[in-house]
Amino acid sequence: MLSKGPPIGLFNEIEYSEDSITLNPQDRIVIVTDGLYEFSTSKDHIYGWDRMVEWFEANKKEASEIIWHEFHDLIVESRAKLGIQQEDDETLLILTRDAE
Repeated sequence: MLSKGPPIGLFNEIEYSEDSITLNPQDRIVIVTDGLYEFSTSKDHIYGWDRMVEWFEANKKEASEIIWHEFHDLIVESRAKLGIQQEDDETLLILTRDAE
């Protein structure tokens, strides 16, 4: 599910829609900021939303700590190869429902 509307806190008088989901045991919600998937050279985007989602899908069975460390290492390595620095905030929140 993708977010809709402007980022939270950007405007004072915005109303956001609400929704709810039920997490089954071992389900996860992954919340990210764009600094994790939008970084670029002067030529084009290096990573991107689709590539990030594919990476998370391929690694969804890993523990949250492993996911963060491995994904962060991948991003840092990708930027280092191109000689660019961190351009934006990098936030990753993983919520996992425990097994019953």
